[in-house]
Order: sequence, then C-alpha cells, then structure tokens
Amino acid sequence: MCLFPMGGGGDCCNMQPICPPTPAALKHKQKLQYLMIAHLILALTLFFLTFSAGLQDLILVLILWCASSQMHFCHLIVYMLFCTFNLVGYFSNIGLLIQQGSFGAYFTAGGVQTFMIILVLAFVVFYPIAIYFCFQAYKEFKGMLADHGGGAPVNPFARASGGAGYQAPP
Repeated sequence: MCLFPMGGGGDCCNMQPICPPTPAALKHKQKLQYLMIAHLILALTLFFLTFSAGLQDLILVLILWCASSQMHFCHLIVYMLFCTFNLVGYFSNIGLLIQQGSFGAYFTAGGVQTFMIILVLAFVVFYPIAIYFCFQAYKEFKGMLADHGGGAPVNPFARASGGAGYQAPP
C-alpha cells in the first residue's frame, strides 16, 4: 500500500505510475490533484470542527494522493466508495433536519452551527463532483493498465470459453 514507506515498491519514495502514462491519464492526474487540494481544504476545516470526521476525510485525501501519484485505479475505487458513504450520511442528516423542520434553525442560530451546516452542504456538493472526476480517471487508468498487459481481464471466463476477448495462444 502506498501510504507506508516503500509502498510503491523499490526505494523509499517510489510513487511512480505502474505503467507509462498516456496524455489523457496525465490530464486526469492533474484534475485529481486539484480535487485533492479542494478536499484537503474541506477536510482540514472539518478536522477542527469534528475530529473523527475530519480525520476520516484526511485519510481520504491520502488515498486520493496515492491514486493520483501511482495512477492506480484500485485506490480510486476505495476513494469513490468512501466518498459515496460520506455523501449518503450527510444527505441523510440533511434530510432528517428538513423532516424535523429544524434545517432553517441552523442558519439563524449563527456561530459554529451555521458554519457546520454550510460545511456539510459544501461536502454534499463536493462529493458528487469528486466521484465523477474520479470515475473518469478510473476509466483511463484502468484502460492504461489493460493496454500495457496488466490487470485482470474484463471477463475472466472469456479465455477459457473462446468467447469475446479470446486470443489464441501463439
């Protein structure tokens, strides 16, 4: 795992892509880095309001850094999965506040409560955007690895049955 020393393998700071990147993959990497900076700002803000939720989001930022550094699609799956969990949780909390009729009270209360609800709304907007851009990068990184002969075949039974994707041995 790349979050540990020598996680990329080899020397202590090997965070190189698994295979040579394509021009499209480099563009996706840059988008992921912008996304990572935005998530870092939101996560640090949340960290000072609620320690546990902020720490979880800081770990998500590390996972995204890992994914963008190595251009590895598996890390993007984990990142998208946890972003989806957080999005459902925040969306449920907002729905509950609306159902109870206390959603507007958070805006009129002022102070930390108002700031917290604005931050939660920022995350509700941020997570779908993050998931979308990560999925676009996931497709490119997965295709990049498949083009270089890495990764599992899309259909593991294709070779055995002679179906789609079957290539006769040389």
